Amino acid sequence: MNIIFFYLGGEPNSIIMKKKLLKLKENKIFTNSNLPVLKNNKILIIKHFNQEMIENIKNLKKNKNIIIYEPIDYKWNLQNMDEYINYMNIFKYVDKIILPSKYCKKLMSTYINNSKLYYNYHEFDERFKLNTTKRDDNIYYIGDDNKSSLTKFHFKKYNLIHIKSSKNYNLLKNTYYPSIHIDYLLKKNIYYYFHTSTKLATALHFKSIFICNRIPIYEELLSKDYELFFKDDLSDINLVINKAKDIINNDIKYNEYLYKIKNVLDEFIPSQIYNKYNNIINE
Repeated sequence: MNIIFFYLGGEPNSIIMKKKLLKLKENKIFTNSNLPVLKNNKILIIKHFNQEMIENIKNLKKNKNIIIYEPIDYKWNLQNMDEYINYMNIFKYVDKIILPSKYCKKLMSTYINNSKLYYNYHEFDERFKLNTTKRDDNIYYIGDDNKSSLTKFHFKKYNLIHIKSSKNYNLLKNTYYPSIHIDYLLKKNIYYYFHTSTKLATALHFKSIFICNRIPIYEELLSKDYELFFKDDLSDINLVINKAKDIINNDIKYNEYLYKIKNVLDEFIPSQIYNKYNNIINE
C-alpha cells in the first residue's frame, strides 16, 4: 500500500493503532511542521485538523496527491449535524472520507457527495491479551465516561465497574477475563450517530457478553433482533443484566453465544480491516 500518514502533533490511541495496522514506517509519517514537498501519493489524515493543515491539503492536491480523511469521532460533542458539517470544513478539500459505519455513511450522504464517502469498522486492539482461566460476571464499561450516558448514579445502582482504557492499560493487558461489557448512549449529541465499533470489538475480542441500548452502529452489526439490547429508558436493564449473567455463568449458553456472535467478531480482525483500507485507498 503506497500511503503516507499526515497528522497533527501528538499521538492519541487512534493514531497509534492506525500506524500499527497499516505498518507505516516513520519515514512515511509527517506532521504540519515537517511536511516535505510530496507528489503523486495517497495521504491519510486521522481525526484532528487545523487551518494550517487545510492549507497544506490544498497544496498537496495541487501536486496530484490523493487525500483520504478519517474523522473517527472528532468533535463528537457538537450538538447537531448542521453544526458538525459547518465545523468540519476539511471535508470540502479531501478526496475520500472514511466513516465508522454504513449508517454513518448514509447519514453523511445527505450533506456530502456520496462518491467521497466510504466506511470501515474499527479493529480490536491486539495489544490487549485475554486471560481465559476463568470467567467473570461483573459488568464493565470501558472508555471515557464523557462519551457515555452512564452516570455515577447508574454505576452505583447497577453495580457497574468503570475502566478508563487510557489509564488502566496494564489491567486490560494482563488480568482481563471474559465478562460482561456495557455501553449506553442517548441522542444528546452527534456521537450517537458517529459511534465507532471499538467497544463492541473489544468485548468480543475478550470473549465477553455485550449489552447496550440500540445505538445505530450496534443495530447494524448485531442486527435488530439481538437478544441483549435494553431500552433507552432502562426499564428492562435488570432483565438484560440477569440474562447476560446467566449466559456467562452457563457453559452451554456461553459457548452458544460465542458461536452466534463469531461472524460479528470476524468484522474486527485487524487483517480484515487492513484489507478494507487497502481497497478504499487504492480504488
